[in-house]
Amino acid sequence: MRALTGLIAALLSIFNLYVQAQENGGNCHHLKDLKYPSATIVSATSIDGQCRVEAKIWPPLSQSDASYITLHVWLPELASWNGRFLGVGNGGYSSKIPTEAMAKAAQEGFAVAATDTGHQSDSLSFAIEAPERIDYWGRTSVHELSHYGTQITHAFYDKAPEYKYFQGCSTGGHQALAAAQFYPEDYDGIVAGAPGHNRVALNAAFLWLFQQTHLRENNEIVFTQADLALLESTFLKKCDAQDGKRDGLLSNPHQCRPDLTVMQCKNNKKTQQCFTASQIIRINNILEGPTDPETGKSIYPGFPPGSENASGIGWRAYWADPEKPDEPARADFWRIWAFQQDKWDPWEFDWHADFKRAKHVLSPRIDATQTNLRPFFKQGGKLIIYHGMADPIVSYLDSLSYAREVAETTKLPSLQLYLIPGMSHCAGGKGVTYVNPLPSLIEWVEKGTVPQSLPGKRIIDGHTVSKAVLRPESLQ
Repeated sequence: MRALTGLIAALLSIFNLYVQAQENGGNCHHLKDLKYPSATIVSATSIDGQCRVEAKIWPPLSQSDASYITLHVWLPELASWNGRFLGVGNGGYSSKIPTEAMAKAAQEGFAVAATDTGHQSDSLSFAIEAPERIDYWGRTSVHELSHYGTQITHAFYDKAPEYKYFQGCSTGGHQALAAAQFYPEDYDGIVAGAPGHNRVALNAAFLWLFQQTHLRENNEIVFTQADLALLESTFLKKCDAQDGKRDGLLSNPHQCRPDLTVMQCKNNKKTQQCFTASQIIRINNILEGPTDPETGKSIYPGFPPGSENASGIGWRAYWADPEKPDEPARADFWRIWAFQQDKWDPWEFDWHADFKRAKHVLSPRIDATQTNLRPFFKQGGKLIIYHGMADPIVSYLDSLSYAREVAETTKLPSLQLYLIPGMSHCAGGKGVTYVNPLPSLIEWVEKGTVPQSLPGKRIIDGHTVSKAVLRPESLQ
């Protein structure tokens, strides 16, 4: 009788533990006891039916206790977990955790994780005290996210994720391509939106934009917002109908190069309806992008027609530092990261020697431009890149060039590129403002269903006002 009573008690105990796991998403508080050689669990807290974990990670490059990466992992309750792990990317050089994206993913059943990329600042000065933080930001953090995020997920559910995904835009897109290139076994499927992966050249493009939109003698701005609006209307008038319809969008911006001299002011007298000869030269320089003066080779593709006034901001977003208008955007990239020169002068930049030097110093640490993705593709990995064609921050032409080179290098049909007319940087603009390739990527990875299209939406003030079907680009 005692044996039967004991058996019943044991079964009830097991049942109660099962119910507790179902209700609380596993034993969240037990995760605090996890031990790793180079990581520490800071907290594990049950919030809104999720177990939210914070950890500190000291990568091999770390030079001190203060040099670490902070990881956040949000785990839905056991009954709600879809068996998948999702890494979420960051924006710019910010340490901000993308909590909104994480919350959405967790509600959809993903075990989701993100990092602060190894620093606690929006300023690039985070590299002064710990130079290895450049490497954390450029490469390491996306790998540590996968490595420890999946281990914590496994510990919580007592089961490893069946599939692992990564999704990000801008710097998140940069991280996405870094994962595919340098850590091919970390993820099964990757979404890279508007990737700033060609980072040294991209910062050179910001410097070029500053030089073309400002006067050297006093840093005075050469263009007004009205000038950009006039340029926008000029491009639309000349090129909108190139695709056979007038819809206020440029479907082939790279084919839109009208002769702007017809807009030149008479007697060079400036009005709001014309451009001076100097302005026209500068506009064409921006459209062309910087080149190496000795080799003639393009450093970075130009910002295309349609980007000049995207979302009513366009080139103004990155033609100078918003907090220091007399400096280029990301001036500390050159001042601190590349050259360690406190008195660095943007007007003295040598477009051959200085760019070459910066590439030598930083490209091996932060650029994600390698085109041989065979290791990622051959283990079943799939990659979707999307990019707005009116992006004034990262040129879609860079993504197009990269995707074509990957296709040529690998000869494997495991990459799709979607170029979106009218979309600004990651979202917004005059056309489709929102696209989420992740559901289609999941079908591709898990069922082998190759996407034939992606659904896009135009969302204004939180309401969907129109929908569109987006087709992948030919990469031949």
